[in-house]
Amino acid sequence: MKFLLSVIAVVILRHYGSLPRLHRDLWYRNWVARLGGQSWLAAIPAGRLLFSILGPVLLLWLVMGLLAGFLFNLPLIALGLLVLLYSFGRGDMDDLVTTYRDDLERADLQAAYHDAAEFNMAHRQGRAEDWQHLHREALSAIPYRYFERYFPVIFWFMVLGAPGALLYRLAELHRDLDLDDGPEKGHADNLLWILEWIPLRLLGLVFALVGDFAAAMRHWRTTLFDGLLTTSAVLEGYVYGALDLKPVPGADENSLRLSAAEVGDVVALFDRALVLWLGLAAILTLLV
Repeated sequence: MKFLLSVIAVVILRHYGSLPRLHRDLWYRNWVARLGGQSWLAAIPAGRLLFSILGPVLLLWLVMGLLAGFLFNLPLIALGLLVLLYSFGRGDMDDLVTTYRDDLERADLQAAYHDAAEFNMAHRQGRAEDWQHLHREALSAIPYRYFERYFPVIFWFMVLGAPGALLYRLAELHRDLDLDDGPEKGHADNLLWILEWIPLRLLGLVFALVGDFAAAMRHWRTTLFDGLLTTSAVLEGYVYGALDLKPVPGADENSLRLSAAEVGDVVALFDRALVLWLGLAAILTLLV
C-alpha cells in the first residue's frame, strides 16, 4: 500500500505541479513561535526543535493508530496520502526550471539572476558576481530542490510511514525558518543532514545506474563516509559525475544555449532517477 500511495502522490504532484492549498505552512511557524515563548524548553538541549517537530509527528501517529481498522482502513489510507502530498517539496519546480531555461536561451541574464533566486530555499538572490558563478549556483540549487521534493520524503514514507514523511518535511521547514545563527539553527541543520544521509547515498547509486556509471561511482565512493560535506555539495558532485558536466566558458549566446541544455539534462536525470526510485520501492515492498 505504501508503494501504491507513493505512486499516486507522485502522479498527482507531477500533474498539478504544485499544491498551494495543501502546502500551507503558517500553522507550523505559529507553532514554533508559540513554543519559543515557553521558558522551560530553554533548559532542554534543542528543546524547541524537538518539541516543534516531534509534537505533530507523534500526534499524527496517535491519530493513525485510532483510525487503524476503521471502515476497512479507508480513512487511514486517505490520511496517509494527504500527509505524503503535504510532505513533498513546495512550488512548481518544472515551471521554475522552464522559465530559467527560456531566459538562458533568450540570453536574458537579468531575468536569469532573478530566476536563480527562486531555486534558493529562502528565495534570496545569490552571491554570484558573474555569469559562470550564477550558473554554478543554479546547478547546485536545482538538484537539491528536486532531491528534497521527492526522494527523502518517499524514503522515509516507505520506512516509517506517513509520520516519517512528515518528520522530514517539518525538519526541512524548521531549517528554513528565520532563526538566529545559534545552537538551534545548528541543531536543525544537523537533524536534516542526518535525515538526508541515507536517501542521498542511495540516490548516488541510482544516478550511477541512469547516468555515467564510472564517474558517478567514483564520486560516490569518495563521499560515502564524508561527514563534512553538505547535502548540496555531495549531490552536486553526483550530478556532475552522472552527466559528465564541464564548466561552460563565457556568456555569449552559444554558451547560454549550452547552459540551458545542461539544465535540461539535470531535469531529465532526476526524472529517470525518480522512476527507478519508485521501482526500488516496489522491490522493497515485495521483499518485505
